[in-house]
Amino acid sequence: MVDTIISKNLLKGDSAIYDAIRYTNTNSTVKTMADIGAQELSLGVGTGTDGFLIYSNASGEVGITTPLFNVTASESYKITGMFTVGTLLAGKTIKIKVEYFDVSSGGVSSALSYEGERETSGQWAITSETHQVKFVTPSTATTANPVSVPLTLETYPYGYRNPDVPQVASAIRFWVPEAANYMRVTYSVESATAGGQGFLLTDISAVQLSGMLNNPTLNTTYNLLPEYIQASDESPSKGRTFGQRLLTKKYLASAFAYGITIGEELRNWVYVRAEDTTTNVEKNSKLTDPAITKKEHLSWLAQAVGVTLINPYTGLSMWISLQGWDTDTDSTTWQQIDLIDGESANDACTWVAARSSIYEDVDSYRNQIKYAFNGLNGGQPGSMRSYLGTVLDTSTPASFFHRIKTPDRESPHLVKYVFDPDVDPDPAGTRIELEMEPTLSAGVVGSQSSSPADAGIFAIEPKTLLEKNVPGSGADANDDTVFRFGTNAAPAIPDQTGSGRHLCLVNAGISNPKASQYGIIAGARYNTGFGFYPSAVTGSGAHINMAALNTGLSGSEDTADYIFHVSDIDYGNSKDIVLFEQGTSGNSNYRACVIDETGILKYLTGASGSADSTAFAAATHPTEYDFTTTGDRWIRFSVTSSTTKFYVGGSLIDVCHPTTNLINSVSLSSPNVYDNSLATTFFKVDHNDNGIVGYRAIINDGTLDSQYSGFSLSTVADFDLTTYTGTTGTSASTITELYDGVDDFDQDSTLNTGANTCQFNVAYEASPTPLANWIGLPHTGTDYLYLGNQNSSGDSIVVSGMDSDTYNWTVTYTDGTTATGTASSVTTITWNAGTYGGKQIVSIAAVGTKTYTFLPSIITAHTATTSTGTDTQSGTWTINRAWEAHDSYEFSTVVDRDLIQTNREGGGMAPNLSVGFADDVSFSLHYRRFKTDSGSDNWVFKHNNFQIKFSSSGVTCYVNDAYDGSDTARNTASVTWDDTSRVGQWNHIGFVRDVANEKIFLYANGAAAANATDTSLDGLSTQTGTATSNVVFHTDDEPGWQFNHFAVFKEALSAADMERVRQTLPT
Repeated sequence: MVDTIISKNLLKGDSAIYDAIRYTNTNSTVKTMADIGAQELSLGVGTGTDGFLIYSNASGEVGITTPLFNVTASESYKITGMFTVGTLLAGKTIKIKVEYFDVSSGGVSSALSYEGERETSGQWAITSETHQVKFVTPSTATTANPVSVPLTLETYPYGYRNPDVPQVASAIRFWVPEAANYMRVTYSVESATAGGQGFLLTDISAVQLSGMLNNPTLNTTYNLLPEYIQASDESPSKGRTFGQRLLTKKYLASAFAYGITIGEELRNWVYVRAEDTTTNVEKNSKLTDPAITKKEHLSWLAQAVGVTLINPYTGLSMWISLQGWDTDTDSTTWQQIDLIDGESANDACTWVAARSSIYEDVDSYRNQIKYAFNGLNGGQPGSMRSYLGTVLDTSTPASFFHRIKTPDRESPHLVKYVFDPDVDPDPAGTRIELEMEPTLSAGVVGSQSSSPADAGIFAIEPKTLLEKNVPGSGADANDDTVFRFGTNAAPAIPDQTGSGRHLCLVNAGISNPKASQYGIIAGARYNTGFGFYPSAVTGSGAHINMAALNTGLSGSEDTADYIFHVSDIDYGNSKDIVLFEQGTSGNSNYRACVIDETGILKYLTGASGSADSTAFAAATHPTEYDFTTTGDRWIRFSVTSSTTKFYVGGSLIDVCHPTTNLINSVSLSSPNVYDNSLATTFFKVDHNDNGIVGYRAIINDGTLDSQYSGFSLSTVADFDLTTYTGTTGTSASTITELYDGVDDFDQDSTLNTGANTCQFNVAYEASPTPLANWIGLPHTGTDYLYLGNQNSSGDSIVVSGMDSDTYNWTVTYTDGTTATGTASSVTTITWNAGTYGGKQIVSIAAVGTKTYTFLPSIITAHTATTSTGTDTQSGTWTINRAWEAHDSYEFSTVVDRDLIQTNREGGGMAPNLSVGFADDVSFSLHYRRFKTDSGSDNWVFKHNNFQIKFSSSGVTCYVNDAYDGSDTARNTASVTWDDTSRVGQWNHIGFVRDVANEKIFLYANGAAAANATDTSLDGLSTQTGTATSNVVFHTDDEPGWQFNHFAVFKEALSAADMERVRQTLPT
């Protein structure tokens, strides 16, 4: 039996192993590097040991040699080292070599001759081969993907240990020479081709094997074995052990080592609550914490939480991750791929190098699990927002605005990923949308936006409207025309976030929470594309109107299908919701599909004919027939000469099946069906508390049956807002794409195309007729002067200070056309709104002996009534504003960005906004105003308990505890910023109510302007009524102003987030 000794690394000596001074260099320069070893400094700390960076001084073998260390000829030793090479030493031979010495009192002798034994012709034979091991490194090693190779050399006690026939061909065993008492080791790489070629050498050791097999725990276990087993184990002469000793003990040692590893793993699996620690810091289990668990555990952990791991940078495709991938052509080149290894395009590149870290992103897998990417918490905004931050092109996502946005009406079917454009990893594409798709639940649609305003509950940015060919039927994108709300588009400004809200320009003070007083086409809530949002106040009902057609169902037929795609049905109030209608109710020419006030379906025909569906029964009917629930559904009326059938389901195919989604069948003899000679009404409500959203309305020539192969529609009319590709129609309402606020367009059906296409328009209520004269002024890359329309006197632009002379002048408009004239013996010329009102002027040149030129860029000084500038000939150009107190008056201004100008009449928000007085809320506005002294307050945004106004004192923002319109405010807090010194300049204000901190904040042009304690929160116990309030947006009969961004957020934006909103304003 041997005594227990302590196993140690013999290279350590009396100093640190990686003390470069102790080593002898061969054609090399050596640096000690920290934390590069594969082994840890101590178990579980996560910090690697030191190592050497060795690089060549010139071509040839490069390496280092250790100091001498003591050995004896009767022991075995194991020498190890880890070589790591990159591009320059790939494919080279690495080597460990040992040398032996007899060190007497007289000094160090020369290296002793090598001794050992090798199998030769089936017998052991003495050999004097050099004691070394070599290995050729992989040629695929690169700087980006280096390769680490461990080498091991083992020496044995001197002399034959096994006289038996060798069992392995060419087997070799190195003996420690009999006279040796010292050894040294050389680690090297052969054949460097030049200086500066380096490799890492780590985890080097030299240990006495008997020491490795001696520790108290191992020896105690080993000594429990019978003595005959121990005696046999210690003898090297037993058959088929190839001269090896202590095989049983080595086996126990290996098992003992694995036991330590297993024990340490189990120790790391412990979870400790924060409250159970002295530091109050939670300690996560290494097994279940995706941030620290082993890569090999990620697939198991993902299954445990229901997450399907995908490559985030490529969606589900690995090809896009390749070097130089062009997403437009879906291709790359071999030269681009070849450059991945960091060398020239003339060498080779392996598939591993092309695929590895680019495609397999382990950090992203960890994030997918951590944030419940698509698992048990998939779709929850908190988890999704956290994951969104990991796929943005920044390591500090919190520094940039990013949100997961669901519509204000809390639809479970729409999600928008909103993020700062500065951290868009794919500015020209939809990478975020593709990467986030797996986070969505079944049936949910996601889209991406890099406009922070899209994270609001209500937002308007004129650039979105004015660059979408909105200004009038048939206009092109960036059309140089003034966008007149109510004249060449809807009398509304739609919310760009998809909430269905809009600014109503018919009435500034909407008293009914659901009244919009017109219908509007805006972003669809549950689908891609758009939806029609009808409403009514006076009873005439805003609706979609379709003109009479030429082809199909002329009125003499008696078979037709009517199919409607709708959502958000709100029925009752003794009024029907009309899905389709022709003729006059109560007359013989009448036919209609309606949702009755009781929630059933009816087909009405003639003076009094009617077929009714049965009432909803949960046990027998599809869930979509329960119209009290929100969400998407399809409705079908199938009418023949004798029978009317009603269907409701989740898709077009479902409702066209003859039995699956049938509600009931009713006998109805000789009903009226669609007549192409009559105008048609779609989606009409006759009570301001009723509602529906319409996406598609189909009138089909004949009945349908989707169970047949080749099922297809034969549509007489197909009003489809979810998909639209333009039309070849010849009417003035031909457009190429739909957009928010469109109210007049053509659309082909199967039977009516080309010149016979279906013509649709939004029919507004007969009253009230007053309409705010707001205008949209597009900016197409060139600044211009908009000279506003007058009522009587109006505005003007004047040039003065000219030399007395005769001048030929030219006014040039944005569309390239001009107006000309002559003025004789003058020093001043005036262009009045009576002639030039409504014009977009890019320049005016008055040519005489001198040429006086107006360009928008020379206007630099502003007052309420004038804006002035001086040209290169010292002529003074003045824009005069008359501020006529009349609704037809428009003030004049230089247009330097897309903007909306309010003029005198006000507007209101519909449907109204629900913000309680104890809710977090933020308001962002980018505006310009010229007249600040009207003497009256101009409410920019007036909600019951959240208000902003312009006055002669500046901008004031209020919060109060008036819970609804009938309540009286008891506690009010306000903040003010004086903007009166910035007449005619663009300003950004941000107003924030932070309920948690009981504060309100006002920011102006990127700086904190004011803050106050929110005393309105003291009235929380008095709340009554409803938080839904009508909102005034610009007060009637007050001077107009301009804006190019407006957003309301139902959260308290931080100062950093508000600043990011300001920095990303449209220009």
